[in-house]
Amino acid sequence: MNGNQHYQRAEELLARAFATGLSKYKETDEEREILVHAAHAHALLASAAATADTKRFQAAYYEGNGEEPPTRAAHNSRTDSNTAAARAFLETDK
Repeated sequence: MNGNQHYQRAEELLARAFATGLSKYKETDEEREILVHAAHAHALLASAAATADTKRFQAAYYEGNGEEPPTRAAHNSRTDSNTAAARAFLETDK
């Protein structure tokens, strides 16, 4: 299953768990709870798939432009410089 299919399955399971007039799917609270947990699992898988798709897109984007993706160190140095800039702003704002 891909991310979209996991998301659709999660919605189907939730609809079954809370639909009225479908005693076959929710005869007991325990059965409803099982459906909700299954929906939750599919929602988590959909989220993981979306994250993986984003990382593949980013890699393809940089590759298509003939560039290397930023390294973790470059990301950390940007974060450090942003933090330093924010601190300097707060100090001058006093």
